[in-house]
Amino acid sequence: FDNTSRDAFGPILHPIWLTSNGVAIFVDEDVPLQVSINESKSNQICFRSLPYSLNCLPGASVESYLRYTVCGFENISMASQFFLQESGSFDLPQTNPAWSVFLNPIWSTWAVFKENITQDKVIEFATNITSLYGYPISQFEIDDGYTDAYGDLTFSTSKFPDTSQFITTLHNLGIKNVTAWVHPFINPDSSEFTPAVNKHHLLPGQSAVQGNDISLVNWWHDYGGVINYLNEETQDWQEQRLTNFMAQYDLTSLKFDAGGETYIPRCIYLQNYTGRIEYSQMYVDFVGRQTYAANAEVRVGYFSQNQPVFFRMLDKD
Repeated sequence: FDNTSRDAFGPILHPIWLTSNGVAIFVDEDVPLQVSINESKSNQICFRSLPYSLNCLPGASVESYLRYTVCGFENISMASQFFLQESGSFDLPQTNPAWSVFLNPIWSTWAVFKENITQDKVIEFATNITSLYGYPISQFEIDDGYTDAYGDLTFSTSKFPDTSQFITTLHNLGIKNVTAWVHPFINPDSSEFTPAVNKHHLLPGQSAVQGNDISLVNWWHDYGGVINYLNEETQDWQEQRLTNFMAQYDLTSLKFDAGGETYIPRCIYLQNYTGRIEYSQMYVDFVGRQTYAANAEVRVGYFSQNQPVFFRMLDKD
């Protein structure tokens, strides 16, 4: 579940393997699975069960289990259809993501400016898309760089001096859906960091008693605490923060970045927590429950087919 290397698995996963000759291998959802494929050019796939507690405490007394099913079909198409329609290995969503995000492009400021955005730059970008070239648009995404600190949910007044005029200008250009980039990190220089620590809304530190310490993870914008989406009270707190943020700036939905196990503290101890991949499930489940889920984006997933959100691919080089 690591996306830091070209040789690692991607961030959207399901434990099924289909072969060209019609063999399907299903691994049970609750297996603490580790996988290697063609390691040392062996031409083999290898599965290993490594419980979370044993991984963190070598020598711990814990039962290890590996449960899987192997099925044979006439061809890979039949194997795939069985998995999708008859296996019952996942639930289908009750509603669909917004059709517009499939029919028309999502335009993101990241593609042009990375985090170097300002009000004037973004308005010029939006004007070129709509007025100059007349391109279709499903939603316009204000990506990384609009805050003063990572973890804030307010636009930087130095970069965006008049957000009301800014959003109005975008709407006047015919852009109905304006979205913003969010993530599960709060850096120490954010005004939100201390309140989050005091309310125990960040994941605890390694070997820490629950709630008495936090971990700072090294993500792509320095070190930050990780919002504890495994906790219901924290989810309620974050839901209210995001609702207020969207109302303040008249946003349609949000792009939820990160959420994969790469940026989860290792060997943390929480009640009923069995492994870091569980965080991704809870993260996506949180997004799927929001009223704006149909236009939301996520980039991670594990047994998340039941959520009516748009799963995006990682950035291309």
